[in-house]
Amino acid sequence: KLKDLVTIMLPVYNGEEFLSNSINSILNQSYKNFELIILDNKSNDKTPAICKEFEAKDSRVKYILDEKNRTANEAQSHLSQLIRGEYSLLIGDDDQWDEDYIMELINYLKENKNVKLVYTKMHLFDIENNIVVSDIPETTLKKENSIFKNLFIYLIIRSCVPMVFGLFRSKEYCQNGEWKIFDRTLTDVDNLFMIKFLSKNKVNCIDRSKF
Repeated sequence: KLKDLVTIMLPVYNGEEFLSNSINSILNQSYKNFELIILDNKSNDKTPAICKEFEAKDSRVKYILDEKNRTANEAQSHLSQLIRGEYSLLIGDDDQWDEDYIMELINYLKENKNVKLVYTKMHLFDIENNIVVSDIPETTLKKENSIFKNLFIYLIIRSCVPMVFGLFRSKEYCQNGEWKIFDRTLTDVDNLFMIKFLSKNKVNCIDRSKF
């Protein structure tokens, strides 16, 4: 993996409403050494045009029109095969970040070699960018805890957001395997992915909302 490079993975389908804001929020990060790989699941709105415009303006942006329809989980698994960076970040087409989000997480991982995933707390916001009260339980895991303790806390709360959108070390992210379907409902794929990761790796939450 390329040292210090962050591979940012963005699966998208018909995301025109918020997509530009999300991409701009990434391109405006204070940390500049990244590649943004956008996998478009055959959108039929303005998503392709938006992505191609960003790709033409910034060489760090790579737009891929998928050759087949995939579920979000299949798209995330496919994107993991394209990772080149030492670090990996999965993002959504309606997310936004403080401008120093990646910088702070990179610096933390460099200073804490035994931590394989670091994330911050988050705010929810409405379409007018007003912060709203969240009913999502916070999962605050700490590197000081044992792997077993963090896994136990997670199993009780079972809330993977915003943890799953934190910064991973790519080696451990890829070793964790595909985003596999848990049952016929297609639910809990993200929880299964995180349970597997937490059963083997140290993680840490930074007690600030920057996502």
